[in-house]
Amino acid sequence: EQRRFLAAVESLAVLDEPHILKIEQFALDQMDTAWVVCPFTGDADGVRTLGRLLREKGGQLSPFELEPALTQILQGVGFAHRQRHGHGPLTLDEILVDRHGRLIIELYGLARAIQGETGIDAESVRDEVRSVAEIGYQLITGLRCEEPLIPVDRLVKRLDSRWTEWFDRALDPTDGYDTAE
Repeated sequence: EQRRFLAAVESLAVLDEPHILKIEQFALDQMDTAWVVCPFTGDADGVRTLGRLLREKGGQLSPFELEPALTQILQGVGFAHRQRHGHGPLTLDEILVDRHGRLIIELYGLARAIQGETGIDAESVRDEVRSVAEIGYQLITGLRCEEPLIPVDRLVKRLDSRWTEWFDRALDPTDGYDTAE
Protein backbone atom coordinates (compact mmCIF):
# COMPACT_ATOMS: atom_id res chain seq x y z
CA GLU A 1 0.00 0.00 0.00
CA GLN A 2 2.77 2.41 0.89
CA ARG A 3 4.67 1.76 -2.35
CA ARG A 4 1.47 2.15 -4.35
CA PHE A 5 0.72 5.45 -2.60
CA LEU A 6 4.22 6.81 -3.18
CA ALA A 7 4.20 5.72 -6.83
CA ALA A 8 0.80 7.36 -7.34
CA VAL A 9 1.84 10.65 -5.78
CA GLU A 10 5.15 10.64 -7.67
CA SER A 11 3.36 10.13 -10.99
CA LEU A 12 1.08 13.11 -10.28
CA ALA A 13 3.83 15.42 -9.03
CA VAL A 14 4.63 16.24 -12.68
CA LEU A 15 1.30 18.03 -13.10
CA ASP A 16 2.43 21.65 -12.99
CA GLU A 17 -0.52 23.75 -14.15
CA PRO A 18 -2.07 26.80 -12.42
CA HIS A 19 -5.47 25.12 -12.02
CA ILE A 20 -4.21 21.85 -10.54
CA LEU A 21 -2.93 21.87 -6.96
CA LYS A 22 0.81 21.14 -7.27
CA ILE A 23 2.36 18.34 -5.23
CA GLU A 24 5.71 19.74 -4.10
CA GLN A 25 6.93 16.99 -1.77
CA PHE A 26 5.73 13.64 -0.52
CA ALA A 27 7.03 11.03 1.88
CA LEU A 28 6.28 8.43 4.50
CA ASP A 29 7.55 9.26 7.97
CA GLN A 30 8.96 6.81 10.53
CA MET A 31 5.41 6.07 11.75
CA ASP A 32 4.33 5.18 8.18
CA THR A 33 2.15 8.26 7.93
CA ALA A 34 1.86 9.57 4.40
CA TRP A 35 2.63 13.24 3.79
CA VAL A 36 1.89 15.31 0.73
CA VAL A 37 3.07 18.92 0.69
CA CYS A 38 1.29 21.40 -1.58
CA PRO A 39 1.72 25.16 -1.95
CA PHE A 40 0.06 27.41 0.59
CA THR A 41 -3.18 28.56 -1.03
CA GLY A 42 -4.22 31.00 1.68
CA ASP A 43 -5.67 30.98 5.15
CA ALA A 44 -8.88 29.21 6.08
CA ASP A 45 -10.94 32.29 5.24
CA GLY A 46 -9.30 32.74 1.84
CA VAL A 47 -9.84 29.30 0.32
CA ARG A 48 -13.14 27.52 -0.03
CA THR A 49 -14.50 24.71 -2.12
CA LEU A 50 -16.54 25.60 -5.16
CA GLY A 51 -19.51 23.91 -3.46
CA ARG A 52 -19.18 26.19 -0.44
CA LEU A 53 -18.82 29.26 -2.64
CA LEU A 54 -21.96 28.27 -4.52
CA ARG A 55 -23.90 28.00 -1.25
CA GLU A 56 -22.55 31.37 -0.11
CA LYS A 57 -23.73 32.97 -3.35
CA GLY A 58 -27.28 31.68 -2.93
CA GLY A 59 -26.94 28.59 -5.13
CA GLN A 60 -26.20 30.20 -8.51
CA LEU A 61 -23.47 32.04 -10.39
CA SER A 62 -24.04 34.57 -13.13
CA PRO A 63 -23.01 33.74 -16.71
CA PHE A 64 -20.15 36.24 -16.26
CA GLU A 65 -18.88 34.24 -13.28
CA LEU A 66 -19.52 30.88 -14.94
CA GLU A 67 -17.32 31.43 -17.98
CA PRO A 68 -14.00 32.00 -16.16
CA ALA A 69 -14.82 29.21 -13.69
CA LEU A 70 -15.41 26.60 -16.40
CA THR A 71 -12.48 27.88 -18.44
CA GLN A 72 -10.11 27.39 -15.51
CA ILE A 73 -11.38 23.91 -14.69
CA LEU A 74 -11.20 22.84 -18.34
CA GLN A 75 -7.67 24.25 -18.66
CA GLY A 76 -6.52 22.13 -15.72
CA VAL A 77 -8.31 19.02 -16.96
CA GLY A 78 -7.05 19.51 -20.52
CA PHE A 79 -3.45 19.86 -19.32
CA ALA A 80 -3.69 16.68 -17.25
CA HIS A 81 -5.22 14.77 -20.17
CA ARG A 82 -2.36 15.84 -22.45
CA GLN A 83 -0.01 14.39 -19.81
CA ARG A 84 -2.04 11.13 -19.96
CA HIS A 85 -3.54 11.54 -16.46
CA GLY A 86 -7.18 11.28 -15.51
CA HIS A 87 -9.17 12.00 -12.40
CA GLY A 88 -12.62 10.64 -13.07
CA PRO A 89 -15.78 12.66 -12.61
CA LEU A 90 -15.08 15.90 -10.75
CA THR A 91 -17.28 17.30 -7.98
CA LEU A 92 -17.79 20.79 -6.60
CA ASP A 93 -15.96 19.90 -3.40
CA GLU A 94 -12.78 18.81 -5.23
CA ILE A 95 -12.30 22.29 -6.64
CA LEU A 96 -10.83 25.05 -4.49
CA VAL A 97 -11.42 28.77 -5.04
CA ASP A 98 -8.88 31.23 -3.68
CA ARG A 99 -9.60 34.81 -2.64
CA HIS A 100 -8.67 36.05 -6.14
CA GLY A 101 -11.16 33.77 -7.89
CA ARG A 102 -8.60 31.25 -9.15
CA LEU A 103 -9.94 27.70 -9.27
CA ILE A 104 -7.64 24.81 -8.39
CA ILE A 105 -8.45 21.10 -8.66
CA GLU A 106 -7.32 19.47 -5.42
CA LEU A 107 -5.19 16.30 -5.65
CA TYR A 108 -6.14 15.69 -9.27
CA GLY A 109 -6.13 11.98 -10.14
CA LEU A 110 -4.79 10.74 -6.79
CA ALA A 111 -7.56 8.20 -6.09
CA ARG A 112 -7.21 6.66 -9.57
CA ALA A 113 -3.42 6.56 -9.32
CA ILE A 114 -3.51 4.87 -5.90
CA GLN A 115 -5.79 2.20 -7.38
CA GLY A 116 -3.14 1.62 -10.05
CA GLU A 117 -5.20 3.11 -12.87
CA THR A 118 -2.76 4.77 -15.23
CA GLY A 119 -3.34 6.60 -18.47
CA ILE A 120 -6.70 7.71 -19.74
CA ASP A 121 -8.84 6.51 -22.63
CA ALA A 122 -11.21 8.46 -24.88
CA GLU A 123 -14.34 7.40 -22.99
CA SER A 124 -12.85 8.50 -19.66
CA VAL A 125 -11.91 11.87 -21.17
CA ARG A 126 -15.49 12.39 -22.38
CA ASP A 127 -16.88 11.36 -18.97
CA GLU A 128 -14.57 13.73 -17.14
CA VAL A 129 -15.40 16.63 -19.48
CA ARG A 130 -19.09 15.80 -19.03
CA SER A 131 -18.62 16.03 -15.24
CA VAL A 132 -17.22 19.56 -15.71
CA ALA A 133 -20.32 20.42 -17.77
CA GLU A 134 -22.49 18.99 -14.96
CA ILE A 135 -20.69 21.28 -12.52
CA GLY A 136 -21.30 24.19 -14.87
CA TYR A 137 -24.99 23.31 -15.16
CA GLN A 138 -25.32 23.35 -11.39
CA LEU A 139 -23.37 26.61 -11.10
CA ILE A 140 -25.56 28.45 -13.63
CA THR A 141 -28.97 26.92 -12.85
CA GLY A 142 -28.69 26.10 -9.16
CA LEU A 143 -29.95 22.57 -9.97
CA ARG A 144 -28.15 19.25 -10.03
CA CYS A 145 -27.76 17.77 -13.48
CA GLU A 146 -30.39 15.01 -13.30
CA GLU A 147 -32.82 13.49 -15.78
CA PRO A 148 -35.07 14.84 -17.10
CA LEU A 149 -32.66 17.65 -17.90
CA ILE A 150 -34.24 21.09 -18.16
CA PRO A 151 -32.54 23.19 -20.88
CA VAL A 152 -30.45 25.98 -19.36
CA ASP A 153 -32.17 28.70 -21.40
CA ARG A 154 -35.49 27.80 -19.73
CA LEU A 155 -33.93 28.29 -16.30
CA VAL A 156 -31.68 31.30 -16.87
CA LYS A 157 -33.23 34.34 -18.50
CA ARG A 158 -31.38 36.20 -21.28
CA LEU A 159 -28.65 33.55 -21.47
CA ASP A 160 -26.49 33.72 -24.60
CA SER A 161 -27.60 30.96 -26.99
CA ARG A 162 -24.01 29.72 -27.24
CA TRP A 163 -24.30 28.52 -23.63
CA THR A 164 -27.41 26.54 -24.48
CA GLU A 165 -25.65 24.94 -27.46
CA TRP A 166 -22.56 24.17 -25.37
CA PHE A 167 -24.55 22.56 -22.55
CA ASP A 168 -26.74 20.61 -24.99
CA ARG A 169 -23.69 19.01 -26.55
CA ALA A 170 -21.54 18.69 -23.40
CA LEU A 171 -24.31 16.95 -21.45
CA ASP A 172 -25.40 14.64 -24.27
CA PRO A 173 -24.47 11.13 -23.05
CA THR A 174 -24.11 9.82 -26.61
CA ASP A 175 -22.12 12.73 -28.03
CA GLY A 176 -20.34 15.16 -25.75
CA TYR A 177 -16.89 16.63 -26.24
CA ASP A 178 -13.85 14.48 -26.98
CA THR A 179 -11.40 16.85 -25.25
CA ALA A 180 -11.42 19.56 -22.61
CA GLU A 181 -10.29 22.03 -25.26
